[in-house]
Amino acid sequence: MNQNQTLNSPEATAEIRFEQGWNLTPAGTTNPLCYWSHVHFEGDPKWGKELWTLFVALDKAPELHQQVYHAKIFFMAPNAPHHFFRPGQKFELCVGPKVKAQGVVKELCS
Repeated sequence: MNQNQTLNSPEATAEIRFEQGWNLTPAGTTNPLCYWSHVHFEGDPKWGKELWTLFVALDKAPELHQQVYHAKIFFMAPNAPHHFFRPGQKFELCVGPKVKAQGVVKELCS
């Protein structure tokens, strides 16, 4: 059972672009392909009032100069705004006030 199955949280796939190379915080699991970040979705009227954490699971290890990654994403909280998981939805991954990456939701996972 993975962490997402425990949370019973909807998943999506996303394309994530890093201008400075991979730089997210490991998720504290034994899986080196799992990371987390705070997320800001484009058009979210509650940005700055609510903070959500996104779990990012890569299919292969990050490479030094790679800028674009494909990943499975899901929220760390079951009451998160899952309505933002729709194809074409843009988002930013943030650590504190600093934007680390920009992404777009590709599709919902079944």
